[in-house]
Amino acid sequence: LSGATLSGLASTTQLSVGSDQVSTVSGMIFGYCTIPSTALTASTTTYANCTGATGVTSSYRVFVQATSSMATQVLIQAASSTVTTGTINVLLYDTGIATTTAGGISPTSINFWAVR
Repeated sequence: LSGATLSGLASTTQLSVGSDQVSTVSGMIFGYCTIPSTALTASTTTYANCTGATGVTSSYRVFVQATSSMATQVLIQAASSTVTTGTINVLLYDTGIATTTAGGISPTSINFWAVR
């Protein structure tokens, strides 16, 4: 890497790169989880649990991304880990634009990345 400087400590208990005074990374998990059929109406929000996020606990910060199986009018507004291991709670919003959800969405998988 021309012009790049990398320095830091990497071990099994912490990862820090550079000289910034920030939190270290002590665990990373990625994969996908599944939201079951969920009742949802146009212009409203609802919470749903995405299960199958193996290893994710409440000590992780989660980042999610919809896949092509998500209904086009549904947005993920927020996501968080839960006290139930392997479950990510998501807040879904139905924009009411395009195809209607006919009372809900079918089971949908989303990608996640979790860090602690």
